[in-house]
Amino acid sequence: MQTHPEARRRGLAQALLHHAGAHALGELGARRLVLVADPDHHALDLYLGAGFARTESQVSAEGLRTPARP
Repeated sequence: MQTHPEARRRGLAQALLHHAGAHALGELGARRLVLVADPDHHALDLYLGAGFARTESQVSAEGLRTPARP
């Protein structure tokens, strides 16, 4: 989630997160909400403050190195 610099610190991201979550859980019938964020992402406090919890870590790669020959 990203907020335009001129619109920050007004609670817009918090309101959007709450509204989207309530819509998904209520009207769409979702049972669980999952967010994927880097552990040092600047919005992590927003997510944790909204009731989300850290549940796992992931490791990913954009490509693999060619293994060295024996």
